[in-house]
Amino acid sequence: MMASLASALMIVGAIIIVDIKTTTLQDAANILTSLLGGGILAIYMVGFFTKLGDWRAVLIDLAFT
Repeated sequence: MMASLASALMIVGAIIIVDIKTTTLQDAANILTSLLGGGILAIYMVGFFTKLGDWRAVLIDLAFT
């Protein structure tokens, strides 16, 4: 079950990467890094600034970043 979900997410990600309208691969990498970096920073900040940060708080935080 989890393997098929991961496979589907990878396929969707590959389709999104193919459709990115950038001139170089470096531009695409910068866009993806900034998107993923914001989510990781949000997870860190939830854990650092709250005492009640659990998996539900992380999911809510990622939904709004």
